[in-house]
Amino acid sequence: MIAFSHLKRALLALALTAGLAMPVSPILAADAKPAAEEVQALITALEDEGARARLVAQLRLLLTSQPAAEPAPAEPPQAEVKPDSLAGLLIAGIAERVQQFGRDLQGTIDTLRDLPRIYAQGRAMVMDGEMRSGILEALLSLSAILGIALLAEFAARLTLTRPRLAVESRQPDRIAMRAFWLVAWAGLHLLPILAFQLGAYAVLSLAQPDRTTQLVALVLINANIFGRVIVLIARLLTAPDCPTLRLAPLESETAAHLFIWARRLTNVCVYGIMAAEAALVLDLPVRGYQFWINLVGFVLAVLLITFILQNRRGFADWLRGNGKAASTRAMAASLKGLRQRIADVWHVFALAYVGAIYMVWSLGIPGGFEFILRASVLTALVLTAGRLGHAGIARALNRGFAVSADLAERFPGLERRTNLYLPLLRRVLDGLVWAIIALLMLEVWSIGAFTWVASPIGRRIVGAAVTILFILAVAAIVWEIASALIERHLQRIVESSQGGRQRARMRTFLPLLRNVLFIVLVVVVTLVVLSEIGVNIAPLLAGAGVIGLAIGFGSQALVRDVITGLFILFEDTINVGDIVEVTGSSGVVESITIRTLKLRDMRGNLHTIPFGSVGSVKNMSKEFAYYVFDIGIARADQIDTAIETLRAVDDEMRADTAWKDSLLAPIEIPGVDSFTGSGLIIRARVKAEAGRQWAVGREYNRRIKTAFDRRAIAMTG
Repeated sequence: MIAFSHLKRALLALALTAGLAMPVSPILAADAKPAAEEVQALITALEDEGARARLVAQLRLLLTSQPAAEPAPAEPPQAEVKPDSLAGLLIAGIAERVQQFGRDLQGTIDTLRDLPRIYAQGRAMVMDGEMRSGILEALLSLSAILGIALLAEFAARLTLTRPRLAVESRQPDRIAMRAFWLVAWAGLHLLPILAFQLGAYAVLSLAQPDRTTQLVALVLINANIFGRVIVLIARLLTAPDCPTLRLAPLESETAAHLFIWARRLTNVCVYGIMAAEAALVLDLPVRGYQFWINLVGFVLAVLLITFILQNRRGFADWLRGNGKAASTRAMAASLKGLRQRIADVWHVFALAYVGAIYMVWSLGIPGGFEFILRASVLTALVLTAGRLGHAGIARALNRGFAVSADLAERFPGLERRTNLYLPLLRRVLDGLVWAIIALLMLEVWSIGAFTWVASPIGRRIVGAAVTILFILAVAAIVWEIASALIERHLQRIVESSQGGRQRARMRTFLPLLRNVLFIVLVVVVTLVVLSEIGVNIAPLLAGAGVIGLAIGFGSQALVRDVITGLFILFEDTINVGDIVEVTGSSGVVESITIRTLKLRDMRGNLHTIPFGSVGSVKNMSKEFAYYVFDIGIARADQIDTAIETLRAVDDEMRADTAWKDSLLAPIEIPGVDSFTGSGLIIRARVKAEAGRQWAVGREYNRRIKTAFDRRAIAMTG
């Protein structure tokens, strides 16, 4: 027990000693002063190794005997909103500003209630002779200041009439000269405004009215100058009165319409604020001033909404590419579907933009205008860069894929294939540009597009899309290179003088190679695309193997056709263009697939013959052919004369330039072949170029008949 009491005192001293390192209240510091003997006992216990071990054991026992502290309740999760985003700014200030709006509205109502009293005070001021004279003096001072300033402006405008008309009559062709004369024209309009400013300030400094009159005059002068400068800038951009100097591709009616609306909005804004400032100088209550400013902002918002709805269809037609501008028509073909959708809903985004600006302004959200201004400027820059990128891509594609005359001559099909892929490539690149623009615009408005792209799912989607596009591009390149090489090789064979058989063979293999390559590419691309979008292709491959095995057992005739066809092709038995006889059908080979053979006979009938049913093939177009003559002679004493006549006809044929190239050897005459009831048969044959034997034989028959008649050699029927 004694040991435990010493332990308690030691623990108390230890706690107090440790507490010296943290702030304590004065009451605790006064009531908890350890005795010197207790501190000395603690030091002695710590110096003794055995006592220190017992102290540690007692501390551990004391720790385990303490009840476990209850965990602090978890704070409910809070939705994270970016403080610099428009939504965050709206949420942060909307409650306070709604209360402020209520107070301002109450103040405005109080002001309206005080209108009778204000009217009575004003009437009393007017009836007061001294006050009335002061008001009249202020009005006269203002009239003199503004009147002299207007006279100075009128004089300057009258002086500059001829130079202004001379500039307006200019019709420059180059855009640089148009810009120069347009700036000069704007300068001539700016000089009268400067004359008004100088005249007003000069009279104001000379007259030196009272402070209130001076402040009101400054408000009127500055508002007039500021508003007219803004109107001049709008006139400079639209040039409604000078179409020959207009830089923007606008029609005169559109330019005048835009200028009228710009002037209307400027006048409402500038002169509305001017009236409020002047009234504030004249001791208008602050709440009434705030109400007037809010009213001006509301009127501006209504005017902007009216302008958007009024021009909804016209701007939508321009977006669709239905305008008369050539540049608009050129852009209409690119991403037409996207342009159509934007044209249908553009006014919704414009109205939302106007509403956001009005909400930020009316609620007085801190940093709201800076955010909207920064986002608007960046949006305009992004759209401008996208437009330039679109035009640059079009020019680069037109230059990079231009086929010169030399290339077109060397590769006849290159231009056709280029024109086939160029529109598709242009659409893909344009889509990529617009996708980047969309991401940038979302990021500009603090929606977090880049954050989503950097997320795991965003990286997965972007990576899969890039891989799929890469695989498709590689497949298209492989397909086109293979086709170009095959056609180039075929063209060289066609141009060679001894390429008849090889030409026919290439005409046979070219469709087959293309079909096989197409099937391989389609299978590979399909498997890769399915793998990239997350489909497990292992079961597909296993299922394809089982299905292939089932098809192999169920379609043995098809397999036999394919295998027989492959052997016929590899052994060069038949080629496209050959004249063959297969299974009782004869004709010209029109096409060969991996399974069938198509023949066109003399009557124009098309025979489709599976390779599996081909027993024997008689090819009459291989290297050379013989045309056999069986000539009937009525009299035996004319045999020698007939044979001499045949040799003479052969010499005549071999001397003819139209036929000598088709004859490969002199005529062969074995002699009398057989006897008939009316005479005897002389057999002969001529060796001719393959495929030409029938034409050669017909020409021989014609000439033999003519020669026999000339020599009176009797022939049997």
